[in-house]
Amino acid sequence: MGKSRNAARGRALVLILAGISAGSLLSGPAVAHTGKKIFHLTKHLDPLYLNENQKAADANQLDGLDSTAFLRSNGKAADADLLDGISSAGFLTAGGKAVDSNLLDNLDSTAFLQGATTHTRFFSCAGTSFFPDDDTITYDSLDGLRYPTTGTPASFRCNVVIPNGATVTRVDFSVRDSSGAASVDFTEMWRTNMVSTIGTQTEMADAGTTTVGGTPGDIQLSDTTIASPVIDNNQFSYYLLCGVTSASSVAGCYGANVTYTISGSNGGG
Repeated sequence: MGKSRNAARGRALVLILAGISAGSLLSGPAVAHTGKKIFHLTKHLDPLYLNENQKAADANQLDGLDSTAFLRSNGKAADADLLDGISSAGFLTAGGKAVDSNLLDNLDSTAFLQGATTHTRFFSCAGTSFFPDDDTITYDSLDGLRYPTTGTPASFRCNVVIPNGATVTRVDFSVRDSSGAASVDFTEMWRTNMVSTIGTQTEMADAGTTTVGGTPGDIQLSDTTIASPVIDNNQFSYYLLCGVTSASSVAGCYGANVTYTISGSNGGG
């Protein structure tokens, strides 16, 4: 009986060893086959999933938007629909010109002068800024009136400073003649050639005179027919002249005004 038990145990052990051997032979191919299947699966999933060290060749969706809706870091926008909440039409391209500018330096566009716009401007010379042509003449002032005290008849001059390219349209002299024995002899505007025929003087305006025997008092004399009216500071200098015959405050010059027009392209503002 003991021999029979030992024989049974021997057979059982042989069966166990045989099973282990068979299992090892069968499991190797199964594991290898499973590995191939997993590799095959990941190979097919590559276009949809990235490893942690990979970069996407193309993203079809990001935040629900197609990849074409995003700008590359080194790219330039072909068109920006909105920037700061403003349509792209509200911005000026680098080489463009503004159709209209509502504000510049906090000023409305109407505050700026266009090149083609012409404005009327004025130059004035007070009577106390008129000085005698002859240094032998003495003079005085009374309430802004310039008049000679000796050396009559006397001529008084005032330099004119007007922007280059301006056009003189009118010359006015404010004078006094309150005595029948006195008069204002001349009221004129002149220019002096400084380049070609140096020293040549040309009369531009003659506003008129008062006459001996008359007493018009404080009046204005004017001329609107201006010869060579365009100012050319590159070639000429300009001045005003007023002549008085009486050596007292009964006749004299309060001053003169020159009216001119100028465009924005010549510095008018």
